[in-house]
Amino acid sequence: MAVLAICGLYAATSHALQIEGIVTEVVDGRTFVLKDNSKTIHGIILMGIETPEKGQPKYAEAVRETKKVLRNRKVLVDWYRLESRCSTKPAKDCSKVAKVLRSPDGLDPALHLLQRGLAWHAISKIMEQSTTDRRLYSEAEQISQFKRLGVWTQLKPEPPWEFRKHHKKNPEIATTAPGKAKRPKKKK
Repeated sequence: MAVLAICGLYAATSHALQIEGIVTEVVDGRTFVLKDNSKTIHGIILMGIETPEKGQPKYAEAVRETKKVLRNRKVLVDWYRLESRCSTKPAKDCSKVAKVLRSPDGLDPALHLLQRGLAWHAISKIMEQSTTDRRLYSEAEQISQFKRLGVWTQLKPEPPWEFRKHHKKNPEIATTAPGKAKRPKKKK
């Protein structure tokens, strides 16, 4: 009986919250704005991938592809956590890291971007994914590398996490929360 109670507690704490709605805006290759059925606005980050940052090769292509597959589309979002930088800002400005499926066809936009070579599999957060998603995402990245698609057309593409590390002091390349476009400061 105790084992069942512990298993039930684990299942309850690890279960994702679901949101269904329409994608109203694509912010970048993996971030978008969702209006749910009650008209509440949510920032969503695709779980399991990293896409090129602004200023990197293939950034615009990744954004275009994300817009093509998500904008004005109905999606089902299973969100597991708020983004890590939420500890320093109001909850209303935080994006939810989520597994996303497009309705009604079930397309996984994160996997789609990996298959086109427009994303890296985010192995630093690999334990957030199901075993099946880990395998599918890893295989998709390897196949797009082999076929030299998207970012893999470059000899040594710089992963977005490395790019952010090297360029975090440049305000024109800084990433922002959904709907909060960051403008470079005017020079005096």
